[in-house]
Amino acid sequence: MPARSTTRRGLVRAGALTASAFAAVTLWAPAAAAAPVSTLPLEPPTAEVHLRPQETIGKLPVAAPPSTAPDTVTPMHHQWGATSRLLLPTDVDASAMVVELELSPSMGAVPTRTYSTRPATPPADQLVVNDLGAGPFTGVTQYEVVMPAYDAANPTNGRLVFAGLDTTAGAGVTMIDPLAYHLQFAGSGGIIQYHVPQVVVSAQERCPVGSATRCTPPVPVTAGSALTLTVPATSRLAALGFGTFGVTTFSLEGLDGSGAHNGELAQFGATSVAADRSAVTLTIPAETPAGTYRLTVANGLDTTIYGTDTLSRVAFDRVELQVSAAANRGLKSNTGWGESTEDGGTSGLVPLGAGMVLLAGLTTVVVLRRRQDTTAV
Repeated sequence: MPARSTTRRGLVRAGALTASAFAAVTLWAPAAAAAPVSTLPLEPPTAEVHLRPQETIGKLPVAAPPSTAPDTVTPMHHQWGATSRLLLPTDVDASAMVVELELSPSMGAVPTRTYSTRPATPPADQLVVNDLGAGPFTGVTQYEVVMPAYDAANPTNGRLVFAGLDTTAGAGVTMIDPLAYHLQFAGSGGIIQYHVPQVVVSAQERCPVGSATRCTPPVPVTAGSALTLTVPATSRLAALGFGTFGVTTFSLEGLDGSGAHNGELAQFGATSVAADRSAVTLTIPAETPAGTYRLTVANGLDTTIYGTDTLSRVAFDRVELQVSAAANRGLKSNTGWGESTEDGGTSGLVPLGAGMVLLAGLTTVVVLRRRQDTTAV
């Protein structure tokens, strides 16, 4: 009987030690990372809209990341007494638009005379602007600007400025203006110059566009995995005409600890596009090292406004990704991959393995004590 009592006490002590071992395993185990996502709805909290004078500086290509090269200005040919017609998308509010024609002796010089639609402008400098409605076009409104007569003091250079424009897309969307065209006058005449600016949208996920702080938390993904992008009907992108995907390109820029680009860059196209263009799938390059990246989504949608004439739109949306290495990158094999560890630490397998060894040893102690006590009986 005493021997049996000893057996119970030994089992109790062993059980307590076993629980401690489990606790040690739990304490040593690395924290679980967020599960990788496979679908990402694009819902930026804010967006900015810019009207780009493509006739003088060219279109912004549908390329990610967007070009940061300085624009080269080529003035539009015009005539004194002729007209300009600005075609604005119907989602641009021109109710408070102010139009001015600045004349100067050379491009970029301080204006020596300004024609304007502002009420306080002297009669001799009043600029005539007419709302022509849609006319033969679809999805746009025409605004006609009548050029003044020949100005002998400023015979060549002009700058046509459209300010006070806004967007009808609602809260969280800001219009960046003014829209300006450089003109070069040569003689008088009756030509009609059309101005059809490119609509450029900038946005980023999980924080306001242009925010000085990091957009956290980053979206977890795995290198080599597919990521499907969608645009919910309630998204600001949908309100700006980007509810579907047209021509799409993507880029991954590596980020350092402060969120600055570290020089790593990958550019690629879509893997597939849904038949109704409501979704697009991309594949994170399999060779992408683990780390934080900025994914830029460039989406180009041109809409027909008349015959072969189109209105060009391009949106750039950005989102931070936390990329994990492909699943087999930490395995030892004959493929050349080695075990991967985080900087400044060791593999989580080391403390976990130590705990399991301790647990195995305690299990052995229990078995031996049970055998010894049974023999005593």
